[in-house]
Amino acid sequence: MKMRVFVVLFTLLVGARGLAGDSDARIAIDGAARELSKQLDFLQRAIASLPGPPDRRDLFVSAEKLQFDLIYFQQQLKRQVSREALTLAFDKLDERMNGVMEELQPIEKWDQNVRMTARRVRSAEHDLHFALFGGAVGDKDAAGRDTQALYRQTLVLLTRAEDLESLAKYVFDDRQTARRWTDDIEDLRLALVSFQRGQKSKLGRDELKARFIEADRDWEKLVGKFRALPERQYYLLRSDAVQIDQAFARIARAFGIKATREKLPGNSID
Repeated sequence: MKMRVFVVLFTLLVGARGLAGDSDARIAIDGAARELSKQLDFLQRAIASLPGPPDRRDLFVSAEKLQFDLIYFQQQLKRQVSREALTLAFDKLDERMNGVMEELQPIEKWDQNVRMTARRVRSAEHDLHFALFGGAVGDKDAAGRDTQALYRQTLVLLTRAEDLESLAKYVFDDRQTARRWTDDIEDLRLALVSFQRGQKSKLGRDELKARFIEADRDWEKLVGKFRALPERQYYLLRSDAVQIDQAFARIARAFGIKATREKLPGNSID
């Protein structure tokens, strides 16, 4: 009888490890966590470089605590704890993140460096959220996490489309060329806004999927432009494009859409 109880308990404990015990999932989560750590480092340095007296030390400390929360999350991941334990660690990080982002809003209005790094930190956290919960689509125990993961990736796309538009205006010195790029990026942005509004109004999955496909078609037009660019030029533009393409791929997987587009090549020095 004791042996039977032990077997049942062992089975339950192994089953509870779930997501964290899956090698591919752990690799994706670990990669997203490392990227978030890097972006948090940039944010702390941006805060430390603000002009004037160091009267924002509390904000710097809050950002540092975010790093410690993330380190704890990474330690839990390394220990292969259960999904529930990882979720608790992420929620603690997410709660502090919301507070820091709220504190940064007044500064973002006048300091572009802080604004840019804060946006990149938030996007990196959204990517970590997707790595942790994006595979829960259709999971009855996900408690809406799949919906949150989808919405957060939409925010990532909107942020990166805005950054891409600003960069395109700067890197193309010919006005007509820049206008052709920004017009297509604006079409993409509007399609993403429509997709976002559909999520807010809780449209059905099929209609949301249709709106996403429309946005993906607009992105496909821009992908063609990126493929036509001269090799070994426009490094930052290409880097942003790869990140946007990855976000589209994540949402496509969430909708069960098979990948048909060849991945955009990353920047290389080979």
